[in-house]
Amino acid sequence: MKAVITADNIANDAAVDIIPSKSFSHRALIAARLKDSESFTDALLKLMNHRIRYDSLMTNHDYDRGSCYCTDFCIGYLGMINESLVYSDESNIELLPSVAQSGFQKGEVTGLRTRCRAVVQSMQWDLDAGTVSATIVSQEDRTITVSCPLGGETHKLTCNANEPVAVTFEIG
Repeated sequence: MKAVITADNIANDAAVDIIPSKSFSHRALIAARLKDSESFTDALLKLMNHRIRYDSLMTNHDYDRGSCYCTDFCIGYLGMINESLVYSDESNIELLPSVAQSGFQKGEVTGLRTRCRAVVQSMQWDLDAGTVSATIVSQEDRTITVSCPLGGETHKLTCNANEPVAVTFEIG
């Protein structure tokens, strides 16, 4: 599924110079939430590798650096990355649902709060080795479904409040 709506998506790289910086920030957030790794990677790379971005992670609204200074990327960067690493809803957690296609082959993250009243206390992944592992702590007694789309496995975790539960996925 392509996360970016066709009317807002300009695939022609020559037209990139006319798109405001906030469009790429919004596209990255939308693509991450919709679990579209390809669109997420495309938007993130455009934000990181074009003259629109300053070293401070602030962006210029337009590519000519002649317009206003924007905070969309600076403020939204962590949200973009976190959403691409952990998706959640009221009872499910997905690990690496839209991880960027380059630069994120191996990593670790700690302390990501989810929408199901649980914290991904830690998550480590190594895509080349084919492993993803996480420790999850629920704030209440409950069952949480944890999956990793890269491997197709799903685990139902029975969680006791404030007790860590470990889960590991083998991915192909």
